[in-house]
Amino acid sequence: MKTNYFVVPNSFISQLPLTCRRFGIDKSYVLRQAGLSEDILHADYRLIPLSQFVILLEQLYRESEALDSIAHFAQQQDISRLFMLKHLLLRCKSMVDLLSLLREVMPLIIPGLVVSLD
Repeated sequence: MKTNYFVVPNSFISQLPLTCRRFGIDKSYVLRQAGLSEDILHADYRLIPLSQFVILLEQLYRESEALDSIAHFAQQQDISRLFMLKHLLLRCKSMVDLLSLLREVMPLIIPGLVVSLD
């Protein structure tokens, strides 16, 4: 298995600047410690190795010396679109319905994704 096999989208860290401001943490330093540059925050869609994401969380905790920073960071994540998806999936009566729905919805969840059903 590759070291960076597990990844998370950069949207997982999109709220990092807000959390850093709230807790007086140097965002650039936290990103550097995780081996990430600030451009990751502004990229449309990029994948981050899970190991770097974990380092970022650990560094966020070290810099704030409080679990509150991690809790705040987690609460800022926007997963509301996923709740809507559950209800839409339940309406699908066939595999064709499901695939059509995923083709329409997945680009909303993962910006820049193009889904083709040939």
